[in-house]
Amino acid sequence: MLGKTTARMLHALSPETAHDLTVEVFGRIARTPLISSSIRRDLLVKDPKLSQELFGDALKKPIHFRNSIGLAAGYDKRIKFIAGADVIGFGFTEVGGITLLPQNGNPKPRLWRHAEERSLQNFMGLNNPGIAQAMSKLPINQTGARRHSIPIGVNLGKGKNTPNEEAVSEYHALMRGMHSRVDYMTINVSSPNTKGLRDLQSERTIQEIFSLTNSFTTPVMLKISPDIDASKAIYLCKAAVDCGAKGIIATNTTTDYSLLRNPKSVGGISGAALREKSTKVFAVIAKELFGKCVLIYSGGVSSSADAIERHRMGASLIQIFTALVYEGAEVVKKINRGISDTIRREHCKDITELIGSRLG
Repeated sequence: MLGKTTARMLHALSPETAHDLTVEVFGRIARTPLISSSIRRDLLVKDPKLSQELFGDALKKPIHFRNSIGLAAGYDKRIKFIAGADVIGFGFTEVGGITLLPQNGNPKPRLWRHAEERSLQNFMGLNNPGIAQAMSKLPINQTGARRHSIPIGVNLGKGKNTPNEEAVSEYHALMRGMHSRVDYMTINVSSPNTKGLRDLQSERTIQEIFSLTNSFTTPVMLKISPDIDASKAIYLCKAAVDCGAKGIIATNTTTDYSLLRNPKSVGGISGAALREKSTKVFAVIAKELFGKCVLIYSGGVSSSADAIERHRMGASLIQIFTALVYEGAEVVKKINRGISDTIRREHCKDITELIGSRLG
């Protein structure tokens, strides 16, 4: 299920149709106990040395991650794949992006494969069901406990029709609505697919958005673009952390169309073509902020070698998306198995001894 053969079959369909079919069908299969148990036995790497406790402080118990590999935002926009992410063997997942009101996104077609470069280009436009439906899909019980099998983050974005001068209040409303239902929240001001969104990547706006974060015990992250100058990336990330951000995700997709042979003229590029650019941005951020917040790498990881290198650079967690499209679900198992083998080969106590080892 969802292996390389299945991935090749899905490539006979349009990219968005294939994606929607995968999310819908496998999401349902993953909620069928007998079948999901069989898939989990095959794909989940059970190794306590892969686990971490993160985001703990005096106000909050740490969050347990059974492994460091997560599903990046954008895959599960309608919150239908949490059980699927668990069964496949991910250590966590990030749903959304979610906006205050429902959005249909940009006109189709808006998702393209670039198979030679093992990359995708998307111009989705934050299509999502809105915060009210998102909250209903992430229930909490009467004691306030969440019903999650793995940690869940939510990616929060500005609505397409929201003027930038009203963006801060909209992000604050999103955080108030979602903080009790997820394990962490991500402020997305870096998607290239909502007009004007990247204009919010300024020190003043970041400070205003993150001014509310200390009101919650739920950690809030900043997701940064790979297309801004490295010095500005550091400046904005430090501003966010100084205002209460508990982590940085580097990076979002890129609009550097020179990375592809035959790019479309709109949308953001993910996958292997993005890897070098994301790595450079992550490296400068990690040099400044490693040990001061949780660092999550996102951008073109498709193998255990990729993941191990990013861990050594300072990433506690790693997100993938495009690798699922080209490698199938087994890529999660292969990455985790490779990390596990490296930990033992290098006689590490656990994964934490890999993380940041190149920065010492």
